[in-house]
Amino acid sequence: ENTAKWLYEIRHGRWTLPDSPLLLIDEASMVATADLVTLVTQARQAGGKVLLVGDPAQLSAIHIGGAFDLLAERHGAARLTQIRRFTHEWEANASVLLRDRDPAAIDAYAMRGRIHAGRLDQLETALFDAWQADALGTDHSGQRVTVAMIVSTNEQAAVLGQRARHALIQAGHVVDGPTVTLADNLASVGDHIVTRRNDRRLTDTAGGWVVNGQTWTITTVHDNGDAQVARHGDGATLRLPADYLANHAHLAYATTVHRAQGMTVDRAHATVDADTSHQQLYVAATRGRQSNDLWVALDSDRDLITDDTHLPDPHQLLARALARRDPDRLAAHQLADDSQTELHSLARLGAIFEDAARQATDRWLTTKLAAHGLEPANRDGQWGSLLDRTRQAALQGHDLDQLINLAVTMRPIDDAHSVAGVLHWRLGQLAQQTEPARRPGPLGSLPTPDSDDDVHLALAQAAGVLIRRRWQQLHTRLETTTGPLPYATALGPRPADPDDARSWLTAATAVTAYRERYDLPDHLQLLGERPGLLRPDAQAAYDHAQLQVDLHLAHPYLHLNPEQLQTLHRQLAQHPTSLPRFDPQQLRDAHLAVTAARRSATTAAPADRDRSAADYERRRATVDALERLASTHQSQLNRKANTHDQQRQVSLAAHTTSRNR
Repeated sequence: ENTAKWLYEIRHGRWTLPDSPLLLIDEASMVATADLVTLVTQARQAGGKVLLVGDPAQLSAIHIGGAFDLLAERHGAARLTQIRRFTHEWEANASVLLRDRDPAAIDAYAMRGRIHAGRLDQLETALFDAWQADALGTDHSGQRVTVAMIVSTNEQAAVLGQRARHALIQAGHVVDGPTVTLADNLASVGDHIVTRRNDRRLTDTAGGWVVNGQTWTITTVHDNGDAQVARHGDGATLRLPADYLANHAHLAYATTVHRAQGMTVDRAHATVDADTSHQQLYVAATRGRQSNDLWVALDSDRDLITDDTHLPDPHQLLARALARRDPDRLAAHQLADDSQTELHSLARLGAIFEDAARQATDRWLTTKLAAHGLEPANRDGQWGSLLDRTRQAALQGHDLDQLINLAVTMRPIDDAHSVAGVLHWRLGQLAQQTEPARRPGPLGSLPTPDSDDDVHLALAQAAGVLIRRRWQQLHTRLETTTGPLPYATALGPRPADPDDARSWLTAATAVTAYRERYDLPDHLQLLGERPGLLRPDAQAAYDHAQLQVDLHLAHPYLHLNPEQLQTLHRQLAQHPTSLPRFDPQQLRDAHLAVTAARRSATTAAPADRDRSAADYERRRATVDALERLASTHQSQLNRKANTHDQQRQVSLAAHTTSRNR
């Protein structure tokens, strides 16, 4: 039973929990926090327990919610690893990427021709045409397939539902005869409808009752407005009264994303616009077993439109939807904790430190060069690049005074076209040729103060103290962790060996700190891509964290002697580096061709069915072959990256071994 019905009956004293019950709550993300508290209290009083089932990434409660999301985040949860809904393996994998906000999901759908784009005034027509091409045919056994259009509003759903019904009448799938009145339309024999209210008084031939969200086919229309219906899935039948139909039943051809959650159809076509959230996109793109198509309104986001002739790329709009977060779905405790964490987070403190350190370095370098008679250098067009190079050298542990003096005095520089440009080049060369004077790191990279009133230097030093404190907090928190970190699975669980445990903790702290500082998305493992040269502080932080990861993962190689390490390195170097030739456009074209062939085969005249079916099977075989190639290509890409990482770790082990001899 649904929670609203249960709570209503409990409050009126008609239902009670048995002793020691197990209360199973499905779609738990959609349960309001107040209702969940009530249910947990009831179960506790009866000596039972509550099992919450659902997906925190899906749509949340209409009222104040977020409890399920908070519980899963704070206390963890058992997770299903097999996805059974989808016909095609690639779509199951893409749904996981979509859930994790990974932009690779967009590429996966695009490579299969599943992303369509257009203006708002054109998109609804194009979506309906695609629905019609899918819905008017039959499957291999002659049965109609279920196809849903997922749109933004109930009004759109009603209009599209009416259009769909007329198209089905013209195709002969729905009888143009006596009708019953639904909540949003009329319906007749052959129409698919969805029930929107639980009613235990309406029992079917299988002994069940009418449930919200079930889909049915009308088989008979009675004179009094009742309808005989057959449930999709098991074929159970019952008679729905006219008043139920008029108030709680709708055509099943189009719906909103909130009503679609929990629904499964053969094929789905969903609209995406500027207001689509990640949760809505995730739900809308995963309703169909055999296919899910996204229809993106390019002119719905005025922030991305420079003029009416230059519309944004659909990938851009979808990426914004993936990144969009809904603060209303968070529990109050979670919001409070997030606000407190943000106040003392490395993201905030690190940004303050980096800006203040750059300003302090700017002032120090200007003064330093002025002492060498190069005062106009800070007005040079290459000054920003010189500042970046100076910060880079400082972060590597070099003595800035020594390096700048050497760079200026290498040879005359007064007549250079760009003094800053020449110094930039010289600093790079000197940094490569000079041993660092101290250990690398941000907190020791600040310049020597030339006065007591350098507010930027004082601010950077204060931020540095708080950064060190935050690192210690992360270290302490990770000391109690035993299982693998979800964002650093390559590190594995915390080892039992004390030395290995120490290196694991050092690496885990460095990775966690880096991810917090640069707000890495959940789908990225470890550290993601190395930042570019224009971000010296980020690059130094990345290099430090990567070194700690490599040091830990190199531990298994430390027991090998130099000859064994050299042999292993040679073996890794011999791994194949060439990849099978794979063209994403070829895969997309093949998918579009097989879609056209499928639609042709399902609507073909009897005399043409064998030929159309053979054409479809031939094109399906081409798609299957290309999908295998795509899978092989991705596997070898992953293997190549893993081999590169392993080579780096073996080299590090060899260096450590030789240094300790």
